[in-house]
Amino acid sequence: MNRKITPVIWSIFFVIMLSASCTVNKSTTGKDYSARYVSHPNSMAEIKLELEENLRFEYFMVILPEHGSEQKMDTLIFKGRWDAENGQYVLTFHRRKKPDLYALLDSEYFPTTNIIICDERRVSFPLNAHEISIWGILCFREDD
Repeated sequence: MNRKITPVIWSIFFVIMLSASCTVNKSTTGKDYSARYVSHPNSMAEIKLELEENLRFEYFMVILPEHGSEQKMDTLIFKGRWDAENGQYVLTFHRRKKPDLYALLDSEYFPTTNIIICDERRVSFPLNAHEISIWGILCFREDD
């Protein structure tokens, strides 16, 4: 009777270990690659892109009024999910509220950008990027 129980116990143990290893791999990806990019002070906008451990991101931008104008500051907040694939961050903005990525990142207008527009909702840039250019403004990676 012990011979029949042993294979069953080993099978259960194997399934438990396999599912535990998959869970660990998913959670360490976000922890290993979470990051924050912040613009240095400038006269155009304050920008923050935060890639959180839970594989979600938030893009926050305050467009500053021109000096001497009576315009109010305009605040934009966009959210979505991110992943790390082939040495790149891949950000996917939510469908309902997404920015015009071409207005923010088009290399024709902002040639220094290292962000690639994949489609109307997705962008990518290198995992090892210490700076990214958004709206022509350099945003630097903050160390945790």
